[in-house]
Amino acid sequence: MSGESELRLQEALTGLHAVAPDTIGDRFHFSLESAEGNTYSFRCAVGLWMANAAGTLHGGIAAAVVDQAMGFVVYAIQPGRGFSPTVEMQLSFHRPLRAEGELLVKVEVLTAGKTLMHLRAEVFAAEAPGKLCVSATAVYAFVPAR
Repeated sequence: MSGESELRLQEALTGLHAVAPDTIGDRFHFSLESAEGNTYSFRCAVGLWMANAAGTLHGGIAAAVVDQAMGFVVYAIQPGRGFSPTVEMQLSFHRPLRAEGELLVKVEVLTAGKTLMHLRAEVFAAEAPGKLCVSATAVYAFVPAR
């Protein structure tokens, strides 16, 4: 990870509350655990208000966690200033997640071109980091700032 990319990633993580307070992304309280090569590890918080009727983390919330984590990485690696909307995302649910505590999210950059970026993510409960709960792949577009 280049110095500029790491700076942009930290800016995105710490600046989210100022830019979008009390949004769902802000409520996850993401923090960067590590950045090695093309792989980034995050920790985030989930709460009981995010549960489904079965008492586990709602699938749409799990998708939002993945999209937010991938979005941070995309923001850091995009070529210049702009924004990067999600073009496509595919999720697989392997195990239920509790709707409280912390999650670990690992994001890997598969390819990063001038206009499209492909990423893969894995989500684990913090108390069981070896048990995959959600996996995803996604494509993001890069739209330069004007």
